[in-house]
Amino acid sequence: MENIVYCNNCFRQSSRTLMFHVTSCGYISCKTCTDECTLDTCKMCHDPCSTAALSNNMAPEVRKLFKDAHRNLRRASMTSEFQKIHSWSGFASTRSKSWLA
Repeated sequence: MENIVYCNNCFRQSSRTLMFHVTSCGYISCKTCTDECTLDTCKMCHDPCSTAALSNNMAPEVRKLFKDAHRNLRRASMTSEFQKIHSWSGFASTRSKSWLA
């Protein structure tokens, strides 16, 4: 996660001492820039937004945004291939039985 985390406003990179947040509009900001936002308005796009701290306690839907995308794609591809093989073999098995009757 740390390789891709930097503040989209001031471009500070993540560190163990600086907290980062992700906004509901998709931006990442450091604590300093997040604190400068007023009236729940995004400092980058100026739209209304909420923020969530990037931490070990993040909601699962936020956490998945920071997972290795290549690993997730490989896993999804393997799952898809598995399902394709088994759905066709099930179809072929059912089909061959109907021909025997």
